[in-house]
Amino acid sequence: MKSTKLTTAVSIVTLSFILAGCSGSTNADDASPTTQVTRAAAPAFKPDKSTCTERGPSFTYRNGIVNTLPFAIRLDAGEYDCNDWSGQSTPGHAFTGKILQPGETMDFVLEVVKYTTRWWTLAISPADGGAPFGTARLKMPQTSLDFDRIEILGSDKVQVDNDEIEACQVSKMSQTDAPATPKGDYPRYFTYSPALGVVSRDGRVMLASFCYFQGM
Repeated sequence: MKSTKLTTAVSIVTLSFILAGCSGSTNADDASPTTQVTRAAAPAFKPDKSTCTERGPSFTYRNGIVNTLPFAIRLDAGEYDCNDWSGQSTPGHAFTGKILQPGETMDFVLEVVKYTTRWWTLAISPADGGAPFGTARLKMPQTSLDFDRIEILGSDKVQVDNDEIEACQVSKMSQTDAPATPKGDYPRYFTYSPALGVVSRDGRVMLASFCYFQGM
């Protein structure tokens, strides 16, 4: 009698495994709802205003950012590493929560640790709280024989061809109906202020940086 019950139990367990195997999908793209949610949940940008421990050697970088758009914008910085910055003059303190009126240039100060490449993310939004135009990943390369500068990761190079500047790096963001920024209002040569500019070009908001003199 015991043997019969044991055989029956084993058969039920075996059948359960067979049914489970048959009902499973062999298509890797046919993921469960939980898996699909996990894949879609990419980490969102979060503004930061952290202060870093003072460390050296470091140097003070001063420059500016200009808003050439016909409406006010909000700046936010984040995703930076305290190995790259010293004290209070971090990208967060320089940019996060700052409002730029149309045509306004804002000066900023960064205390930059030497002998490393420094990174941060800059977000640009309408000041009235609308959806962000986008973000740009910025870097300051290691100090070398040339001038300190701010570059944009994955940027496009656009021709400006005004009296001083030939071309600039730009990060393309969302669409806008703002008129195109006049060529003379783009950021100046990368060592002078402003080195960053929020501009309109080809129907899009763009962040412009690292502009080149004619003939460079």
